[in-house]
Amino acid sequence: MHTSWPLLDIVALSYVRSCSAAQVVLYAATHSDLESALDEVHDLFDSNDARSASTLRAQAAALLEQCARCGTRILTPFDVDFPSGLRTALPMPALLFVRGTLRTAPCIGVVGTRRSTDGYGRPVTESFVRTWAEVGVTIVSGLATGIDTFAHTATLDAGGHTIAVVACGVDRVTPSSALWLAERILDHGGAVVSEYRCGLKAMPGYFPVRNRVITALSDAVVVVESTEKGGSMISAEFARKQGRPLYAVPGPVTSTRSAGPNALLRTGHAICLQTAEQLLDDLGLRRQAMLPFAPPVTYTPVELDVMRVCAIGPRTADAIATATGLAHGDVLAALLGLEFRGLVRRLPGQHYEATT
Repeated sequence: MHTSWPLLDIVALSYVRSCSAAQVVLYAATHSDLESALDEVHDLFDSNDARSASTLRAQAAALLEQCARCGTRILTPFDVDFPSGLRTALPMPALLFVRGTLRTAPCIGVVGTRRSTDGYGRPVTESFVRTWAEVGVTIVSGLATGIDTFAHTATLDAGGHTIAVVACGVDRVTPSSALWLAERILDHGGAVVSEYRCGLKAMPGYFPVRNRVITALSDAVVVVESTEKGGSMISAEFARKQGRPLYAVPGPVTSTRSAGPNALLRTGHAICLQTAEQLLDDLGLRRQAMLPFAPPVTYTPVELDVMRVCAIGPRTADAIATATGLAHGDVLAALLGLEFRGLVRRLPGQHYEATT
């Protein structure tokens, strides 16, 4: 795909309300300049939108200045570094606003409910993501609370790269907790991206549309926890339409927050994901091929306390909680994460011992 248009004019055309993203790309590819494109679409303008090329360019210039001030670059489908996966994100974004470093392969999208469970969704997400990040996989998610936040944070804790796709301008991230995480992502070499202009605040209708960008940037998509009608199920449908491998983590049948993944598995729309290594094998991503050395084992402070007790000898969760002073729920969450990573094993009688 090629155009002779400068970025200023592509951005200017995007301000025409009667032009969709697809039309912006089409007109930039098939017309010699902004003026000739405006001539063709003039009959689509309403009385309040018949703006001249100079007016549109002035708006575009102001946006480019705003992007420069907040360290944001704009990619279009005509740029060589525009993510190829986004060409399947119908409708394809005409503009992609990027802060940070956008590494696009290999990528795994991780999505799930904002109201995740501390005893299951969180440790599973953190365990899986840590394994993927340690072998060089980029984790893509949406910077929301719950599963998204756990995915981004676990990636950063493992020294990995993560991309946050937001439903607002990349300079208008909210709430403050998400803003703090966005800055941490950028500080660690990741990226915050959006198809929405700088300065735009998030709107309810932006979030479902944003989900197709998450899935399009990903080589595979994993749903951890979701209700049957949650936003993650919208992401799952986008993944299917885009031809992305879709995985679901099975959960307790008594949990409404596992109803979405379980439904995807029941209908055959998703592959059952039980270990992090399973997905690496499916994608052909071997540890040896991606890292010249084995990554060091890392623990959270809670996991470290639990491991110290498990290293002494088999203990029940209650005994570990008593020895460490940790809450019983925190101990169970840590044990689940450690067991998924093969660092502890469960013995008869619900005892646990360290494997290393």
